[in-house]
Amino acid sequence: MPTNIVLKGYYGFGNLGDDILMLSIYGWLRENYPEAKIIISTDGEYSAYIPKLISRPIEIIKNHEKIKADWIIHGGGGVYFDFEDGSLPYRWLNALIKLVGYKKFQKIYKLYRSTRGTIGVQGSFRAGFGIGVGTYTPSSKRLYADILDLLDFKFLLVRDEESVNHLRKVNVACPIEVSSDLAFMDHYWKPQNFSANKGKRIIGFVLRDWAYDNHAYFPAIKGVVDELISAKFDVRFFSFDRFSDTAYLKWFAEYEIHSWDPYNQTCSSFLEKLNECSLVTTSRAHGAIIAACLDIPAICLEIEPKLKHVSTLLKHSSLLVSMPTDKDKLLNAILDRFKILEILKKELNRDIEINRKNMSSGLRAFKQFQESIG
Repeated sequence: MPTNIVLKGYYGFGNLGDDILMLSIYGWLRENYPEAKIIISTDGEYSAYIPKLISRPIEIIKNHEKIKADWIIHGGGGVYFDFEDGSLPYRWLNALIKLVGYKKFQKIYKLYRSTRGTIGVQGSFRAGFGIGVGTYTPSSKRLYADILDLLDFKFLLVRDEESVNHLRKVNVACPIEVSSDLAFMDHYWKPQNFSANKGKRIIGFVLRDWAYDNHAYFPAIKGVVDELISAKFDVRFFSFDRFSDTAYLKWFAEYEIHSWDPYNQTCSSFLEKLNECSLVTTSRAHGAIIAACLDIPAICLEIEPKLKHVSTLLKHSSLLVSMPTDKDKLLNAILDRFKILEILKKELNRDIEINRKNMSSGLRAFKQFQESIG
């Protein structure tokens, strides 16, 4: 059994989805390895709120710090992808990596970083839970560094078959299990005192900045909101990441937006307003998942592939709206889904149970693997 575990993730950036992933995997680790010391490794610039969020003191280190752990656990999130184009030198470097071979490049680069003293956190065993792996552009700035992690894993729980395919393309050979998203372990973060009562005509919007399409879907949302308000619906906006959602917050400044503030809120206090919604329209993956765990059906706006994946996790209860969309198409989708809310809620319970079982099955597989190798 490990005596110390370093938990790594996109934590401490003020993003509610990633904060909930942290609460989920941290809770599971504490429950299953109570004697181990858990250290959180992150480059999050707002990481000072983490102890308050998990309700206990905890050591927090930066990813570059030199520390040796028994285990390094990567705790969820779609962190292995890159949609952005880099410069020509990165295109050359990525072509060289492919030519040399991913494994050989990893060894060379790891040796190089070790001689420079920049290898950072090290561990005897590295595993990833709830990981999403996507594509990299030919000139990606991140591929060369991500190879260090990807080929170092001894066990992986991924969110979908597509992640498995991407991992095999870079010759990741460790055991890989398809499970689900860590947030479906909602007993580690979901307030226990929330009732299932929803406002009769409250529609929630959980949106986000998405610079790749220059926020092209925002005008359609505005038109929909005006129509819903005219039809006597109560409309609520939510930002899961106020530090990154600058354009979103500016676009919809005329409306009240509930923004996640981890310094001055608890998950419970922030989610109270979301819990009152009857239906959520979202361009955030965890907007749909968190809403689902609160018994709220979702409409997923496909601004990126992740939303399509989430709609498959919630395939019986959610609706995927492809981009680009217009006001009428989206408004009709919301009104049509609102008419069948009770049916959707029954299907939602089915989706939640499937994902909980898949997540539990994956975690059992990890424990069996870990026990088998001692």
